[in-house]
Amino acid sequence: MFIFFGALWLMAVIKSSLFWLYFVQLKEYRLDRMAAHFLTSAGKQLAVNLTIVNAVGILLIYAIWQMPAIATLIIFWYAIKAAGTLYRPLQIPALTQKTMILIAALVGVQISILIYAYILSDLPAEASAQAGTFVGFAIPLIGADILMPLITLTIVFALKPLNIILRKIAFAQAKNKRKKLKKLQVIGIVGSYGKTTTKEIIAKILDKKFKIIKTPEHVNSEIGIANFLLKNVSKKHEIFICEMGAYKKGEIKTICKFLKPNIGVFVGANEQHLALFGNMQNLLRGEGGEELLESLPQDGFAIFNSKNKYSAELYKKADIPKVLTGEVKNMRIEPQGTSFTIGSINIETKLLGAMNTENILLAIEVGKRLGLDLKDIKTAIAEIKPFPRTMELKRGKNELNIIDSTYSANPSGVLAHLDYLKSWSDTKKVVVMPCIIELGSAAEDSHLEIGAKLAEVADLAIITTSDYFADILEGAGNKKDKIFNINNPKEAVERIFSETKSGDVVLLEGRISEKITKELCQSQ
Repeated sequence: MFIFFGALWLMAVIKSSLFWLYFVQLKEYRLDRMAAHFLTSAGKQLAVNLTIVNAVGILLIYAIWQMPAIATLIIFWYAIKAAGTLYRPLQIPALTQKTMILIAALVGVQISILIYAYILSDLPAEASAQAGTFVGFAIPLIGADILMPLITLTIVFALKPLNIILRKIAFAQAKNKRKKLKKLQVIGIVGSYGKTTTKEIIAKILDKKFKIIKTPEHVNSEIGIANFLLKNVSKKHEIFICEMGAYKKGEIKTICKFLKPNIGVFVGANEQHLALFGNMQNLLRGEGGEELLESLPQDGFAIFNSKNKYSAELYKKADIPKVLTGEVKNMRIEPQGTSFTIGSINIETKLLGAMNTENILLAIEVGKRLGLDLKDIKTAIAEIKPFPRTMELKRGKNELNIIDSTYSANPSGVLAHLDYLKSWSDTKKVVVMPCIIELGSAAEDSHLEIGAKLAEVADLAIITTSDYFADILEGAGNKKDKIFNINNPKEAVERIFSETKSGDVVLLEGRISEKITKELCQSQ
């Protein structure tokens, strides 16, 4: 019995720790991002769920009245709970050197707890162990399981000083390597939105002529870029296209110190991550691009998005060679793609929605700066297919048209994607999205605006979180009866299927449950 319970406990706590490591990695090991998440409804549920409340309550009862019947109930309850968690999907962090060290440390701590509980139980050498001895073994382990999220986070942040040292070493190594890559041109891309799409379009255009390398998905932090430069960029590459992300002032500056970009692409800023930056001035320093602009050399080049007011204002401050994207004409938005005229060239793209014209125009200016012919650029753009989970059109179950835009969400993107839905005529339009987090003081106004746009465009809107749902309803005015707060994935899918028919369109916006995406996109 001791071996069985100990093994069950160890498997359960390892799985729990892997989830929490996945969570802190998703939040980039940042207390500010984790704190912002725990202020949301989903975060509160994660921090204090009903299972934990019940467990703490039962253990307190046992601490007061140490009755065998209560102990038996606790152990029986825990065994069922632990066994049940083993059948749930496993969420693990990406296996990096850092996470491997953390996993090893956690497993070591957990085994130590198991051995310590075994010693404390005063287990007799003979097999005829008394029931009270087993309780003395099991109850401390159950308590340790309840505390495992706290134990995991404590170990993660206890190792933070070591992590700071390793980061500084990586930055110094990256700086030295960059010095050796004298012929390498680096394109730095900043913005509150559109960075990834702009990066991918630039890469498709430049790949026609140059040996390029680009940062992969989700690699845009200081340490992520430094490690990628060290491991992947070499003398064979002519151009490094780098997406730069930040959550506080100074982070873009840190990247630029070792990366030394030659060309800056300024997509634009909005209130996304305002809660983390603290105020708009700090945000404009980081995501807005001021730090990147200050880091560009005098013989560098800066490309600004004329459609974003913050980017257009920054253009005026630049005292190096620069360009502001031009105006498009004859824009035509279709469900399957977009076309427009720039100068004397007609551009056609499979990328969905007018918002992608901003990204395309920035990429065109990069191509022109590096000597590509506009006709070659046009050909490259025509070949680009929608990127995964970024306004990607899919055929769904029941022959629904699914627009998968679950990569991320920000206020400007949501409003633009809702505008794109207008291109679908004679079909019911359904939107599934969460409320947007990390907007700080701009959250209420942003969700009021989203509510008004949903009322204008959508026939059915399902909001999967409740944080700013009241603001969305207020923004919707007298059309709030078609907007619903449904956080149960199964319920949301059933509602969609019950109110749609073949040919209708469903926009999946932001980080909704994967269960919804999988169920809607499942082929018949």
